[in-house]
Amino acid sequence: MASSAVPPVDFASGNHYTVLGVARNASEAELAKAYRTLALRYHPDKNQGNTKDAEIGFKRISEAYSVLRDPEKRAEYDRTGGTRSYVSYDEAEQMWRQFASQNGAEAQAAAEDGNRKKTTALVVLVALLLLAPNLLMQILPGLLVALAALALISRRENASKWAWIGLGLLLVGYVIPWVLRMRSGFETMDGANLQGLGEEAGAVVGIPQSGEEILLNDGRFLRLPDPVNRRSGERSAREGWQQRLLSEMTTAIKTGQEQVLTVFSRQGCPWCQRQLPVLQRAIAKRMGQLEASASAPPVAPPAPAPAPVPEPAPEVPEAPAAPEPVAGDAPAPATAFLAPAAVGMARPPLGASLVSAPLRVFILYAEEFPSAAQAFNVEAFPTLIAWGLPGVPPLAAQGYLDDENLEQLLTTVALSEPQAE
Repeated sequence: MASSAVPPVDFASGNHYTVLGVARNASEAELAKAYRTLALRYHPDKNQGNTKDAEIGFKRISEAYSVLRDPEKRAEYDRTGGTRSYVSYDEAEQMWRQFASQNGAEAQAAAEDGNRKKTTALVVLVALLLLAPNLLMQILPGLLVALAALALISRRENASKWAWIGLGLLLVGYVIPWVLRMRSGFETMDGANLQGLGEEAGAVVGIPQSGEEILLNDGRFLRLPDPVNRRSGERSAREGWQQRLLSEMTTAIKTGQEQVLTVFSRQGCPWCQRQLPVLQRAIAKRMGQLEASASAPPVAPPAPAPAPVPEPAPEVPEAPAAPEPVAGDAPAPATAFLAPAAVGMARPPLGASLVSAPLRVFILYAEEFPSAAQAFNVEAFPTLIAWGLPGVPPLAAQGYLDDENLEQLLTTVALSEPQAE
């Protein structure tokens, strides 16, 4: 009748708690759960081969539950120490039907509530898929882990140790790649293409978050989203600012006279905010190197040895004077990383290493440059892409980089030789 895996119930015991298999301080929910389990197991309909013993056990279970479920009867029972009250089979059957009906209504209400929650979750999921697909792909693994954990915790009494082990492995498998991305190495982006990254033009309300991080003469930094405002320093942007900013970055990369660092960020990213001071220090460091190089006094050449007095030579006609230089022959001034007052500082000569070149940092928010983020397969924030000379594949690093790692990233790509075509 009863399963061999479950200890048999002592129906001869006068202790109601022993019959139901619960402690004396058991709650109402624990009593109801024990009664339901035993009533289903020992109901005569479930034991057609031994209905007589099943009926005796079923009545005894109902008798114990009828006393303990009533607070007054239970208190009296606890005081007197075990007065039994007889329950007929009909009374036991009626009590079981009432219990099943009440729990069925509760189960139906719980099921309806669960369906409402599922519908709400489905609506939110569809909205994320339509409005923010990149965000959905980022949170989906963690969401699946959370759902698996909730499902397992809700059934923890019946869950095996293998289920817990599986959940632990799933959690570790999700956390480890995230940790590795936060402290990742550099990844070569072979075949990176800057063509076709223009975003759709449109009127911008307020000040964009994207832009080039520029060091001003007074030591402050300015985020300049629209290159047309370089002279005025205004942070407001006009229509088409996204195309102009990408064009400015692309031109600097193709020219190869300045080192470019592209940083993909997003709203609400704490590691992106922590990365910003590191970027600013790198810009200031390059600026300090350039100023030190420009202010160093030139080394005087050694004095020539006295030349012998030449013999008089026949007079020759004087050579014509060299033509005056025309405007445009001198190299263009470097204004990429300073405010307008710095116009006139020369870029490094062609062929020089980018290690000593100005550093231009372009910060692109994924919400404002979704096409660019998709083109570079950005999966974590911040993502830093360092560019070298034309023909050198850029290096990418996902996650936060401290000063040392950022310097290593920039130096590695700056010293790389262009690939042979």
